[in-house]
Amino acid sequence: SRQVNYVEPFKKIIKGSLFKFIKDFNFNLVPNSFNFTTDINRLKTERTYRFSSDAFKTWQNNRFGWNRNYALKWDLAKSLKIDFNAGNTAIVDEALYNPLRKAYIDIQRDVEIPASEADSYLRNSLAEFGRTRDYRHAINVSYNLPTRSFPIISWVNGRAQYSATYNWAGGSLRTIDSLGSVINNSQNVNFSLDLNMVQLYEKWPFLKKISEKARPTRSRTRRPSLDRNRGVDENGDDQKDDRKKDKPINPVVKALVRPLLLIRQIRFSYTDNRSTTIPGFLPQAGLIGMSDGFDAPGFEFAAGFQPDLDQGGWLDQAAGNGWISGNRWQNNPVIQIQSQKLDGRATLEPFDEFRVDITLNRDYNRTYSEEFRFNFDDQIFQHLAPKEVGSYTISYLALNTLFRDDIYELFREFENSRSVISKRLADEYALIGGHEKDPGFSEGFGKTNIDVLVPAFIGAYTGIPADKVKLD
Repeated sequence: SRQVNYVEPFKKIIKGSLFKFIKDFNFNLVPNSFNFTTDINRLKTERTYRFSSDAFKTWQNNRFGWNRNYALKWDLAKSLKIDFNAGNTAIVDEALYNPLRKAYIDIQRDVEIPASEADSYLRNSLAEFGRTRDYRHAINVSYNLPTRSFPIISWVNGRAQYSATYNWAGGSLRTIDSLGSVINNSQNVNFSLDLNMVQLYEKWPFLKKISEKARPTRSRTRRPSLDRNRGVDENGDDQKDDRKKDKPINPVVKALVRPLLLIRQIRFSYTDNRSTTIPGFLPQAGLIGMSDGFDAPGFEFAAGFQPDLDQGGWLDQAAGNGWISGNRWQNNPVIQIQSQKLDGRATLEPFDEFRVDITLNRDYNRTYSEEFRFNFDDQIFQHLAPKEVGSYTISYLALNTLFRDDIYELFREFENSRSVISKRLADEYALIGGHEKDPGFSEGFGKTNIDVLVPAFIGAYTGIPADKVKLD
């Protein structure tokens, strides 16, 4: 690790705040730190049974593990930072003596090898850094918007962050060549924006005096005597400008203008999380978890970007490259998960000591799964049994009906609007029949159908007519 020394080529050349964004330009060409840790654990046991035949008397059990962890931290600039962490769990295979076969066994190929090659077998396994059992890495990139370098927008703070993970989990030694391994990746995109309206108001002296809270009164103190002829105090300082600056705002003007500055702070936050799990992945994990040619599963997948699971997309291309197992016993589903969240908050303060917080939220969740299996009759891979579930939550304002006294009449409006919504949905899907159990409702859209209830509820409690409320 090292202390970060940013290169600022224009720091001593540019003066003044107009070109502050050029003056603040900086970069760092050398990583902050690079850490590497490794640990090797070897367990070797031999068990001998007293009352047993010679063929079953002595058994060996060897475990040789090698763990490696890497960490890179690099601040490319004061506002742009990158972190990379990776870990590899490997098994160093050894040739074991099998008393039943009376020979040393290559456990990867399950074949007998001469006793003279047992030591070289171990050395070769060490030279190859073992057999990867599990590989994972995480990437994090963060960027702070350089708004402070622009005086006109210094009241705005923004931050963007991208995080990604990738994992290759090796399958069983006996089935990894047929059933494959499991790969997984995820990505997280986060963006936040903070608007400090008070700092915006303070850019104008007049609005600053109106926006700031009243100062507590202080006891009177003896004012410095002024030289009537010169207009200066005892120390000779000019008081004219100070008296003009400290001139109080007319209370009537402040009472009229202060409510116009009621917005004090606005915050937005957006988060998008996605992940994909693909079983039956055949290529072995090498450097950064990819195959020897760095083609499988690809840099995009390793960087957290989500693959296209539609017909003809990434899955079909991977199957065409021989990356996906076609074994009939591989029946684990492909899973893709998405979660989006949008939060907003505004702080209103029409006058001092009276604060109102308004919050807005939107949540969307989706989980998709399918069976991607090989059809031995048609000799092609097929997308089977697709399943999609999810949820959607959003906040809304119902001020139009908030102060209505007759809540029972409002509920009856909700009930009556359901038939209108049902008719609109039926027209959209070209359905002309009536509902067999709910008279007055259209075919396929009864009074308890979720596609009918949600628009009817939103329309009734927000004051939107049933024939105009959105159906989606």
